[in-house]
Amino acid sequence: MAPNPASPSNALAARLGARLRRARFALRKTQREVAAEAGVSQSTISRVELGHGGLVPLGTWERIAAADGVDLSVAFRTPARERSDELVMRCHRMVADLAGRGGWAAWTIAMPDDPALTETILERPERREVAIVRAWDVLGDVEAGIAALRERLDGERIARDDGWVIGGAVVVAATGANRRRLTETGAPVARAFSLRGDDWLAALGKSRVPIPDALGMIWTDERIERLRPLIPYVDFRRRVRGQDRRRRAS
Repeated sequence: MAPNPASPSNALAARLGARLRRARFALRKTQREVAAEAGVSQSTISRVELGHGGLVPLGTWERIAAADGVDLSVAFRTPARERSDELVMRCHRMVADLAGRGGWAAWTIAMPDDPALTETILERPERREVAIVRAWDVLGDVEAGIAALRERLDGERIARDDGWVIGGAVVVAATGANRRRLTETGAPVARAFSLRGDDWLAALGKSRVPIPDALGMIWTDERIERLRPLIPYVDFRRRVRGQDRRRRAS
């Protein structure tokens, strides 16, 4: 049976093949040169670049991408990854819109390789306040994300003069996967964050409200259209108390 050109795998192969072809042209390499570096035949390079590499093994894709100077982890963007990236950027736009009402200057620094590190920097010079806000969707290692945010805030404190107040918060897209992951993580999340985002939302949206001392967690609604202080049915404190009781009983 002939491959279906409209299938998701073939559509992805066509996009990635075009990307590799453009990269090869930019390096002024021939297909034969790339084939030699990747350890494949020239016909394989031709097939991949023409979008017919849907059945080519992933290891072969990786060697061809390396020969073309392409980071396959960046180029290999699935529809799910693209949707997640859009949700993250939507969260940042909502933060910037709210912060504008609170007198903050806001700018977002995008990190396409790792959207979890994309951040919106907020500054109110007259109050000597800086806030670093990140957005999480489809969370990986939650504790590593917490550590990375704390490290970022420590770096900001070193870079600023004495007297600046530095705070940080995360916006969490209210997807089922995120609720499960944070609930499963439990105690580290409860210890790290002020789990109601009311204080942070007030500080972002009102010019006279100072930023809180604690790291903040702000949720979105389920449609990722507005910011919320809490998702009521994610009760970290109750879960943590239950875990503590079980540990004491064992």
